Amino acid sequence: CFRKIQLDIPNLDAESSPIEDILTGLMQKKPKKQDASVVGFKLMVGQLYNEDVNAVARFIKENNIKILSLVRTNVLRRCFSLSQLMETGDATVHQDIKQKKVHVKPEFWTWCANRDKTLEEQRVEFLRQIPKNLVMNLTYEDLCANTETKLGEIQAFVGFKSPFVWNTNVVKMHSADLKDLIQNWEETEKEIINVFGESAVNEWRNPVC
Repeated sequence: CFRKIQLDIPNLDAESSPIEDILTGLMQKKPKKQDASVVGFKLMVGQLYNEDVNAVARFIKENNIKILSLVRTNVLRRCFSLSQLMETGDATVHQDIKQKKVHVKPEFWTWCANRDKTLEEQRVEFLRQIPKNLVMNLTYEDLCANTETKLGEIQAFVGFKSPFVWNTNVVKMHSADLKDLIQNWEETEKEIINVFGESAVNEWRNPVC
């Protein structure tokens, strides 16, 4: 929620300030890296629709802000990551970890698939309000499989003068088979196949990214 953002900017209170002022504050925050030349921020679709989505779209257009719209097309992996986040509170990991089994209620998969469908519809609806020249659509899978190429395209789109120098210590969270990650696999396997299809389960076992 925008209201929980820590802006650390004098005379700007995320609890009561207009959304336009909060977004301006985000753009004015000092970058953590001293050599950073471009400032940006991340918004989740759910955040947009918890606030005034039209005000956000208007701010982006008026300030000519470019959007990198990143989507993970593998909904099963998105949903499992969400189940893990809800269970453990962890969204990313920075070292190899022992992957523990978790209990996932069978009905969770239908709920998550429906939630994902709604969020995707909202993402598309929001982007319709933004001029196409301000939007670059990306998929997690393509960015992962063609990292160098995609970073070059992002560089050109955003207008970086220098190529990206990138490195990360973030590691893949879920590399094990689903049956080794879900405690109640026998109970939930049928529901996963019904919701996502058997091909999604097979794709998990033979991932490109």
